[in-house]
Amino acid sequence: MFLSAPFYVAATVAQWSPLIVAAALAPGLAFLTLAKPNIGLPMLAVYGNREGWKRAALFAVLTVPLLPTWSLGWWHNLRSEPSYPVPLFVFPGALLVLAVLAWRDPGARLLLALACMPQRLWFYDQLPLWLLCRTWQQGTMLAIASWIGYWGWRLSPGQYAWEGSSPATAPIWVVSFLYLPALALVLYSRYRSR
Repeated sequence: MFLSAPFYVAATVAQWSPLIVAAALAPGLAFLTLAKPNIGLPMLAVYGNREGWKRAALFAVLTVPLLPTWSLGWWHNLRSEPSYPVPLFVFPGALLVLAVLAWRDPGARLLLALACMPQRLWFYDQLPLWLLCRTWQQGTMLAIASWIGYWGWRLSPGQYAWEGSSPATAPIWVVSFLYLPALALVLYSRYRSR
């Protein structure tokens, strides 16, 4: 995970996704999932326990008086900007519904939940996909795929020659080189467990 494109991008642009992944691995940090609910809530839903939900709820109750409109601002941000697409609706994201074939696997549920949430498809909100990896080989494969997608996007021309890698063109690269390999991992794990 630390050698992946999403970790590199999240670290260089100071994003919440590494802390939210840490919250999935350390239940005491469950309150951090609310820092970015569109990627935190699916993780809390799949990996959270009663104590984690209590901590997240307590965090919400304690922080609302500090900034009462944070949830409305977050929701407005998601709805007003076209840069928060739902991976399931980005070509070829419709294939992600195949994760229901492995529904008993928490990784499949996380993949499907993340695929249904609007998010920045700019190679940093996808760090939670590394929670699906069960071996270092799977993590390495997903990291390599992430770098292929990242450099494919960065080196592809934008709509205009001077534009370079436009954020508008990133979603198809993210879905193709992060979500689909993650789906392959989930389906492969299901096949191996039979």
